[in-house]
Amino acid sequence: MLKQRNKAITQIKILGYPTLVHDGNVLKFPTRKAVALFVYLLVEANQQSREKLMDIFWGESSFSAAAASLRTELSRLRRVLAPTALALKSDKQGIRLEYQNSDIDIVRLNSAFHAIAGGRSSEVSGELINTVFALLPLLAEDFLGDFVLDEGLAFAQWRQYRQQEFRQKSNAVFAFAVQSYLAQDDLPGAELTAQQWVQRDYLHLAAHETLIQILELGHDQIALLAAISAYQEAAAELDLEINTNITRLANHLSQTNNLEELPSVSPAQLPFVGRATYLQALKIAFNKVRNGQSLVISIIGESGMGKSRLAREFLAWADVIGATILTGQAFEYGSSFPYQPIIDALRAQVDRENAPEDL
Repeated sequence: MLKQRNKAITQIKILGYPTLVHDGNVLKFPTRKAVALFVYLLVEANQQSREKLMDIFWGESSFSAAAASLRTELSRLRRVLAPTALALKSDKQGIRLEYQNSDIDIVRLNSAFHAIAGGRSSEVSGELINTVFALLPLLAEDFLGDFVLDEGLAFAQWRQYRQQEFRQKSNAVFAFAVQSYLAQDDLPGAELTAQQWVQRDYLHLAAHETLIQILELGHDQIALLAAISAYQEAAAELDLEINTNITRLANHLSQTNNLEELPSVSPAQLPFVGRATYLQALKIAFNKVRNGQSLVISIIGESGMGKSRLAREFLAWADVIGATILTGQAFEYGSSFPYQPIIDALRAQVDRENAPEDL
């Protein structure tokens, strides 16, 4: 009976929140650390030394404690994977994850990306085009989605590296899909795919430019203006220069449609991407403080790098989980009272609690 179960297809999704489905049933991981370890072994594919895994997932523990934790999580993983054709193999050199009879989203993405990168336009096959079209729904989310591991900066850094890799591959697939639709004179298909591409990677300016070029071929000038506005907002978020051709197009359309300004997109509506590692570091620091440590965190960077947005995202997360948030402000220039930031922070809290005036 075990062999028959192993022949069933196992579906693995890690573009988005990691999900493991075998024979129609969702298999539950016992811990977040088990999820992270599974994803790491799956993505890296080749054999990983125990020392490297211990350093990534239990870097702040002693060697003996890290080794014991690794053994425990590997044992848990083996129980989760028992019904499937996936298997953890270990020897003196290290540990690897072997899989067969599995449908894995990143394997499909890698395959499509290499086929696109390795082929010439004259050799594009209908089979590759159909493969890419079928892949597009799987690319709606980023690598690991909303999954968070509360400890381990090394894993957060690895995650950001792989996230950028899969985002670049997804961008290549989207670009190929748009061109394939255009080659088939399917303008609605090209427009819809370009819109999905923009939603998938809002700060990828090539996606915006592609959508604008497609909308130029149609007759919906208001949609075109909105797309240009979104492009300008994304460029401003990245602190990059706006394409002069698009600026001229926007000015022309505004005059033609008697608009004083373009339809706007609030900065708060812009997707928060590209800073997952820094946000994760703040969350890790927060959990250390909650466990009794004292920490001061500084966010430092050039103007326009997104420091304020990063702080707002972290404070929003902290507020959701019930933290008390006190904020104060200091100025580099000009006069101010001593301890002004502390006074500002405490005054707001005192007002909220209706404390006596002498406090």
